[in-house]
Amino acid sequence: MRDDTDFLGWCVRSKFFEEFNRPRELNNKLRVAIVSVFFAGDQKNYQEFNNSIADMLKIKKSADKLIKLRLVLHNKQFALVRAAFICSPWKRNGLSAQSASFEKALSNLSVSQKDAFNEWMEKSYTRFRDSVSAPRFAGSLATAVCPYCDKAFLDVSKKFYGELDHYLDKSTYSYYALNIFNFVPVCSVCNKKKSKKKLKHFQPMDETLDSIFQFCLSDRDRVNALSNYQTLNVKIDQRCFTGKSDALEELNKTFSLNDRYENMTAVVDYLAQLKRIYTPDWMKELQSMYGLSFTQTELRQLLLGQFNFRQPSVRLQPLTKLIDDLVRDLDVFSDNPS
Repeated sequence: MRDDTDFLGWCVRSKFFEEFNRPRELNNKLRVAIVSVFFAGDQKNYQEFNNSIADMLKIKKSADKLIKLRLVLHNKQFALVRAAFICSPWKRNGLSAQSASFEKALSNLSVSQKDAFNEWMEKSYTRFRDSVSAPRFAGSLATAVCPYCDKAFLDVSKKFYGELDHYLDKSTYSYYALNIFNFVPVCSVCNKKKSKKKLKHFQPMDETLDSIFQFCLSDRDRVNALSNYQTLNVKIDQRCFTGKSDALEELNKTFSLNDRYENMTAVVDYLAQLKRIYTPDWMKELQSMYGLSFTQTELRQLLLGQFNFRQPSVRLQPLTKLIDDLVRDLDVFSDNPS
């Protein structure tokens, strides 16, 4: 599940749902589109929703407005509105029944009505993207690095300096342009590479790169790095996990992971030096000599430059996957008995 608090807070502050209530004589094309897509053409249902939003506006405190908005959206009669913004578009391995309803409604609109709807949703997304709620939402996902490449840091402080990719692109699936389950905080490089492509085999909401493949070296390159101290021409390979070949092929084709990681020999060189210097005996000697209170695991994380060394499972910096995989592949800390 995803926390909808920051998004709904933005809806309250920006008066987004108030925009649903459009007079017949004002921008009628958009009104028709909203009724068709989010209310299945039911004018009565549309008006009841607007009345509920009007009741919410009478509430003074923002926190109470947020509570009221949640109650409105969880009303069964407004299920389509809820599905468009705060419910997952997917069910099992495909899109939900509501997705089919949205698509049918959109296809039945005239060209001008569809254009008006798409433009409104695009502008609304941009407003959210540029608001203070975007970094708060991205931060709530605990995504500090790009889930597509693990190479770029996503700054989610006062302003979000990454990009919010749409898993289902917003030009094709405009009704999901503001769906919180369709947002994927990513780096600008991956966002541009993905563009309007729809990923079929990798879903960043449900899996990570760690579940698809492992970085590794060939036997020859491993010997060159560890025994011959030669890392200049080492090539970083990928070892695919069982049943994940389609996902890995898709990732490489879409985001060029193989090319972007192939020659990162500086990481290999550093890890090879760690293995030569920080032997198990020397690690124990360090702890004894200086009275270090760190555990072996914490000391390893510090040597690897892990910012969040007390919680190594939490990724706070780029290249964590590459480093972790190569630590295992090179047996940097001599965990595997020879």
